[in-house]
Amino acid sequence: MTQFWNFCSGFFIMLIGILISLVLVLFVGGYLDRQMDIMIDTGITGEEGTAWDTTGFVATLTNLFYVICCLPAVLGIIVFYLKITEEQAYNAYADYWYPEE
Repeated sequence: MTQFWNFCSGFFIMLIGILISLVLVLFVGGYLDRQMDIMIDTGITGEEGTAWDTTGFVATLTNLFYVICCLPAVLGIIVFYLKITEEQAYNAYADYWYPEE
């Protein structure tokens, strides 16, 4: 059985990871909007905007930024799962000693 403090610490780490991801997505989203405007103005996207990017550079860069932003949330969920299951896995293979009656 998972101890209460293991559950709380894993849950706290998961919440912190999700909050960090949300903050990163908000700030990086604003940065990406400015970056897309600059790329359209300089002609990197072929003057067609990012939806019709022919180079593949803009879409890859945008996806890379969002993957990096989502990593803390994914790692937090993994840590939460590991915190819960490590105690249960230990208890499943523990040797119990019962006094003879």
